Amino acid sequence: MAFEQTRLHLEPGKRYLLSAWVSRDSIDRPTYRSPDALPAATRLGLQVVFHRTNRSELSRDSIAQPISSVIDGWQRIEQPFTVPDSAAYIDLRFQNGDSASYFDDVRVQPFDASMETYVYESSNLRLIARLDGNNFAELYGYDPEGSLTVVNRETVNGFMTLREIRAHTRERP
Repeated sequence: MAFEQTRLHLEPGKRYLLSAWVSRDSIDRPTYRSPDALPAATRLGLQVVFHRTNRSELSRDSIAQPISSVIDGWQRIEQPFTVPDSAAYIDLRFQNGDSASYFDDVRVQPFDASMETYVYESSNLRLIARLDGNNFAELYGYDPEGSLTVVNRETVNGFMTLREIRAHTRERP
């Protein structure tokens, strides 16, 4: 069941890469490697729907499902697709499967491109994450004074601490 969609205008005939992370309430559920393993209403993933200029549906790509291992409760979705020549735009349909699901770091980029994205805290505009070309995060932690204290890196084995920074300012008598 699709619960939200986003419309994107892409170049017809060009190949793109859809990438995202998904988490579900119950992470012990099996991962389905075949798009036909379950009825469409219960599948978890993202689907690309192609539309003509008159808004009529042209075609649908198969549902991109998480097939990677679970990393700290999240699974990665990655699937290439080619925009048909007569498509004017696409919709992304988020399939939540048969339980509550959460999607994060969703991006569509040209297949042969490299992309790096950044996440900032809205209240103070501090950099809190950087996502590399493979959509893996590097997270930044700060102390109450705003000094960087830790840098963690997301890997296929979970999060690893890259740097931990300790500072002490000597108090005056």
